[in-house]
Amino acid sequence: MATYITLAIFTDQGIKSVKDTTKRAAAVQEVAKKLGASMPQIYWIMIAHPLLTSRTLQGALLCSLLFLGSLLGSFAQAQTPGPEQAVTHRAGDPQLKWGPCPAFLPKGCGIAVLHGDPSKDNVDVFFKVPAKSTVPLHWHTSAERVVLVTGELHVSYDGQKKVILKSGTYAYGPAKLPHKAVCVSAVPCVLFIAFESPLDAVPVEDAKK
Repeated sequence: MATYITLAIFTDQGIKSVKDTTKRAAAVQEVAKKLGASMPQIYWIMIAHPLLTSRTLQGALLCSLLFLGSLLGSFAQAQTPGPEQAVTHRAGDPQLKWGPCPAFLPKGCGIAVLHGDPSKDNVDVFFKVPAKSTVPLHWHTSAERVVLVTGELHVSYDGQKKVILKSGTYAYGPAKLPHKAVCVSAVPCVLFIAFESPLDAVPVEDAKK
């Protein structure tokens, strides 16, 4: 009797219940047995096709067994994800999702996440404040790397002279160094900010409590 080798992969649905995979495999073996087939070996391997089976069965049962196996979800898990994709954003992109800022920041302020998760390390954002608005004294747990995209922003770091940021200006702010700013331009000030650790902003008034 002929021996057939099958390479199988997992589907998205199967990964949600991956802990039941061996139970489903046993169920398929039982179905094969009832159909007069034999599936003596199942190997779980770490390659693009993580499931390898060998079995002996008449040709007429091959398609039936594979069909029943798919119905039982015995070969279920997602393909290995592809490589991370590059992304680009402009400050004026309409698809950007602007979320609210902490309450102590000026009304009309917005934050758009460009890459990463704000609750985890290494997150990039656009930070926007209205024209002629003031950003109160505050600090961040993370160091911040800043590039002003639009507007003109005057920034004062504790113990240092005021600096003037214009479009294209880079600035680095150490972790927990208090600073404040004023958007002096007639248009909103938009900054690109890269944070090394989870995003936060602590007003100095709260920090002293």
